Amino acid sequence: MKYDLIQHEFPMARKDADFFGQFWPSALEYQSPLNAIFSAQLSEIGLMNLKPTWILRDGWLPLRYLYFSFPLLPKEIRAKFYVDESLIHEVPPGWQAQTGTYRMVNLKPQQKTDKIMLCGLIGAVLHPEKDLLARLKSISTKKPKEILAFVPHRSMAPDDGYAYAFRYYSLLSSYFNVPIRAVEWNEIQLKSDFQGYELVPLSNKRYVADCYMVQLILSKGATIGGVPRSARERVIPLSPYHGVALRDRLNSSSAKSKPHIEWLADWKTIGSQ
Repeated sequence: MKYDLIQHEFPMARKDADFFGQFWPSALEYQSPLNAIFSAQLSEIGLMNLKPTWILRDGWLPLRYLYFSFPLLPKEIRAKFYVDESLIHEVPPGWQAQTGTYRMVNLKPQQKTDKIMLCGLIGAVLHPEKDLLARLKSISTKKPKEILAFVPHRSMAPDDGYAYAFRYYSLLSSYFNVPIRAVEWNEIQLKSDFQGYELVPLSNKRYVADCYMVQLILSKGATIGGVPRSARERVIPLSPYHGVALRDRLNSSSAKSKPHIEWLADWKTIGSQ
C-alpha cells in the first residue's frame, strides 16, 4: 500500500489563486479519507453534503469568515465537521452540534529525538516574535545535534519586511547553541526519512491550521509533541507514522455558549483583522 501524501485537484474546488499562492506550500492539498479542505475552495455551502465528513483546514480568520457568513449551519447540511483543536472557541452555537476537533498525532511510541526540524511561513502577521519565543520553550529536544529549518518569509503588512525577517532569524539562531541549516523545499520533498527529528511547526494558525508541510514531514517519520492520546479520541492513520486524532464532540467548557446574535456582534470588526 502506498502511503505517500499525494497532491490532488479537489474535484469541486473553486481555486482562490491569491490564497493558495500566498500560503504555498502550507496550503498545498493532500489526499485524506476525511476530505481535508479550505472553506475558500467551496463555491457554495450545499456542496458539503457530497461527503459525510470534512476536515476544515482553515485557520481562525477564514473560519470566522465562514461562520460570519453562516452563523447557523443550514438545516439541509448533514455533514460532520472537524476544526483544529486550538480553534474550538471559534465555533458558534449554530455549528457546535455537528462539529468536532482534530489534531495530528504520532502512531508509534514516542521515541527519543536528537534532531529538530523547524517549518512554517513566518512574518509579523503569520508568526509574531512573542509567539516564536513561547513555541521554542515548548520544544522537548533540549540538546539537538542537528537543526534544519524551512521558514520562508511572507510579508503581509507594510512593516512586515526584511527587517522583521532578520530579527526573527536572529532570534532563532541565538536560542540554540547548534547552527541552524536552512533547507529548500525540494530537499524536504526528496528526503525519504525524518525519523529522529522532532517537528516544530511555527505558525499562529491565523490562515492555515492544517499545514501540508507538517503532513509531509510527519509522513516521513518525524515526531510531533503534544498531550498523550486520549481514550476519547479516535485515530485515523494518514501514514505509517502519523494520523489525525478526532474528538466527535466539542468540550463544552472550552466552546463558547453565546447566542449567535451576540456572536455576530463580536465579529463586526472581522474585516479589519
